[in-house]
Amino acid sequence: MTTQSHGRDATATIRGYMYQFDATILAILRLTGDKYLDVEGIEDFDIGADVPTDLFQCKYYAAQRLTPAVLRDAILPMLKGYLGLDELTKRKRQFHLYGYFKDTSPGELHPTHQELKAALVQRKRVQKAGGKYQTQVINLQEELGATDADLRFFSKKLSVHIGEEYEAHKQVVVAELEATMGVSSVVAREHLYPSALSLVTDLATGSTLAKRQTTKDRFCSLLMPSRTLLSAWLLYERGDSAFCRDMRQRYFSRQNIDAVHRFFILDCTRPVSDDDLLLLLHTLRCKWSSHTVRRKPGAERYAPYVYLRGLADNRLVALKSSLQGDGIGFVDGYAFAGASFSTMQVATPQTHANRISLRFLNCDTDLSATLSAVTGTRCIFDFFLDAPLAISTDVRYTAIPVTSISMIERIL
Repeated sequence: MTTQSHGRDATATIRGYMYQFDATILAILRLTGDKYLDVEGIEDFDIGADVPTDLFQCKYYAAQRLTPAVLRDAILPMLKGYLGLDELTKRKRQFHLYGYFKDTSPGELHPTHQELKAALVQRKRVQKAGGKYQTQVINLQEELGATDADLRFFSKKLSVHIGEEYEAHKQVVVAELEATMGVSSVVAREHLYPSALSLVTDLATGSTLAKRQTTKDRFCSLLMPSRTLLSAWLLYERGDSAFCRDMRQRYFSRQNIDAVHRFFILDCTRPVSDDDLLLLLHTLRCKWSSHTVRRKPGAERYAPYVYLRGLADNRLVALKSSLQGDGIGFVDGYAFAGASFSTMQVATPQTHANRISLRFLNCDTDLSATLSAVTGTRCIFDFFLDAPLAISTDVRYTAIPVTSISMIERIL
């Protein structure tokens, strides 16, 4: 066999495995009720509720037509298994051949017992003494000890499902992921599909049947990405402008309406100018502080907490000095030089007289302490460049990926 032939064989084998995995994903996503799916159980995958009732063999034969010989080789393992069952189990089982064959169109076939009988007659050319060849007829039905009644009953239990060609079949799986998970086609294709393949691979290599079993809900829960990851995919898919507009409409269209403790984490781990930071701070105090409202009860007032994550201490001091020079009221948790951080000081009530419009948090510890100390509704908006801040809290948390500090300004 030539190297080229080896390459074709390897490609066909790999596609066969991938086609089976795609068929498995599709079957999981189409499970209904309390049904589960076993990967590599009795057959390639099996579906049932209390016990497996639908058994599937998967084949991908792009270079072979569905001839009697191909049908025989594909169903023979199922027929052997069927013949070994007790009568009650035989009545409960359904057998399925799922795959693609050369020059076939998607659809469903139901071979008759006569077609199965004919397919089980195998003809081989064997070389006899003297170099002559002779056709040898092997009746597999007789070798298996299967009666005509067995074949008749098995044929009623057998369905052949012709799927799409390899690439078209993959698109069917992606479309099913898109519909089931409620995501865009790009997210389904670029992110969920590879994740689904990985999950099925893990199932197929499970050491016990319990580890190779899943339900639709369990599979989808493992497949469902975090809100943070979904936002990152949305940014990748739609680009900065559309993403900023979507985030603004989703999280920041309702402003200056309630006394919620809002915590803004702004990732400053990449180079950013003081001018951009000052512009962003002014945007935050103008949109998310009630300091300009004269007649507002104290319990309904609010001002944003701001954590400039990763910003050098000297630059943070310079920003505060600039704000103070402009007459802007803020607190940072330090009542006097040398004092320890105080959650009471950073949460000093805003009044129309003191006009506190920003509350600075200087490090992760200050953030955690303040989140624990303040009462009432709290929410965190973590604008991150590479990775969100690891926060262990029961506070409502939204992580939003951005590519620059100026992008946060566009969102707000």
